[in-house]
Amino acid sequence: MDVPSRLYRGFRLPDGHVLTLSEQDMSADGSSTWRDPKDEPERINGLPARLTVLEAPSGSAVSHLSWVEGRRYYELWVDANVEREPLRPLRNELFALAESLPRSVPACPHEPPPKQFKFDKNGRRIEEPPPASLTVAQAEAMFDRSRRPCK
Repeated sequence: MDVPSRLYRGFRLPDGHVLTLSEQDMSADGSSTWRDPKDEPERINGLPARLTVLEAPSGSAVSHLSWVEGRRYYELWVDANVEREPLRPLRNELFALAESLPRSVPACPHEPPPKQFKFDKNGRRIEEPPPASLTVAQAEAMFDRSRRPCK
């Protein structure tokens, strides 16, 4: 969809590390996401979150914190391994910053709720087959942008 829905902001922290914040308003572009709750042991304001740390043999690293609040998908990156000493306090700062962000407000508050995903016994998403045939009204609704709640 061609609706701008993602915003990136970059910052330099007082200690010199580079921090990037990304926000995606899924109500604006109609997208949705699903993540296995087992993979989100962290919490941001009580919401499930995931912290991933990637480090190269050279020692270069990036820590990535992500979570969903309502229809907003947030990501914070910092150019350090926040799990390694002596940068461990940076981990607490990263979480404190995430918790300090203003509550999200959807761009399209009257958006119809996204379709719920279904999963098989192995946890893989089941893709529903398209209908064998579409009515003219269904086909027009799929391509008529004027009928979408947010333009």
